[in-house]
Amino acid sequence: MMKDSNVQKNMMGIMGSGENQANMVGIMSDPSMYKPMVQIMSDPKMKATFSAMLKDPALQPLVKEALAAK
Repeated sequence: MMKDSNVQKNMMGIMGSGENQANMVGIMSDPSMYKPMVQIMSDPKMKATFSAMLKDPALQPLVKEALAAK
């Protein structure tokens, strides 16, 4: 199993690229993905990653767009 810091770095790297941001908005705004995304985001190991995403100015528009699309 990967260390938490590696998971966080990988998630931030994935979210940071433009094409992947568009894909993630689609995934996060897909009603069928709502429950799985909530489960992932509520995992204590991922909480720091998603909290960091909300604080990262480059990722705030992505997170806000995905949340607004629900």
